[in-house]
Amino acid sequence: MELPSYFIVGSRPVKFVDDGGGMTILAYDWKTGEFQAAIGSGYLEKVLFGKGDIEELSEKEFEEYVEKLRKKR
Repeated sequence: MELPSYFIVGSRPVKFVDDGGGMTILAYDWKTGEFQAAIGSGYLEKVLFGKGDIEELSEKEFEEYVEKLRKKR
């Protein structure tokens, strides 16, 4: 998988980023509007194995989606 990668999992924005030797999965926090580490969330398995409603986006599409969510807050 190329990093960074951007997804909508269900309706939640999730991004996979290079952390300098590995990968960190960051998920949008509905309460704060920021991204937080999604440890033990199952997002990797969902994305890799197509479990659930998953859409891969370009960085631009992803940022536009996140901006819309933040404006709704």
